[in-house]
Amino acid sequence: MILRTISQLKKYNFSNELKLYLMNYERIDLHRVYVFPYNILVLAKTDDGANESYVRCQETGTRFKLEPGKFCFVPAGLSVEYCLRPGLTFYTFHVGLEVNPGIDLFSTCGDIETGDGEPWLTAVDGVYGERDEFLALCRLRKTLLDFFIAHWPKAGFRSEPIPAEFRELMQDMRRDDHGGIPGRTHKHDAGGLFAEVPPSGRYDAQGFHHEVPE
Repeated sequence: MILRTISQLKKYNFSNELKLYLMNYERIDLHRVYVFPYNILVLAKTDDGANESYVRCQETGTRFKLEPGKFCFVPAGLSVEYCLRPGLTFYTFHVGLEVNPGIDLFSTCGDIETGDGEPWLTAVDGVYGERDEFLALCRLRKTLLDFFIAHWPKAGFRSEPIPAEFRELMQDMRRDDHGGIPGRTHKHDAGGLFAEVPPSGRYDAQGFHHEVPE
């Protein structure tokens, strides 16, 4: 006898996805404004203190210095200035959490966020030390989901009912992406669909960006 079920959540199988686009441990020299179609999580690990690294939200002016032991979370769609100096080492994750296809949970958030990154650094260090590749993936997904749950949008997100016809279309497209339907092509790169490049900048495999004058 079933006492209670939440099996209705299976309706999100085709749409609710944690999408991983980039997972790096980096040391780079970069100063650009980017607009990414997915979320960016930065976990600062070490810094030699020679130069300041920071991120600044173009819309709000919020500016955070990237310091060891801190995280910085940039929601999808924000225009953000990234100043990353080679003295800083950090983990960076480009990740989407789609409520519905193409609609990220954090896309309604209007500012960047920072805080204590030590628990997440410890977890990610463990992922990078995992020799079993599939287990590493599962551990990383768990860590990222735990982070998202801990920083859930204050306003929440209301998912509207999806018409059955649209669900069927998305299922067809997913089969297409995996080679199940020949004869169709999608123009996309690691960052999403190609779009017309605005005159003030350009798109690359990561997103739209333009240079910041030094």
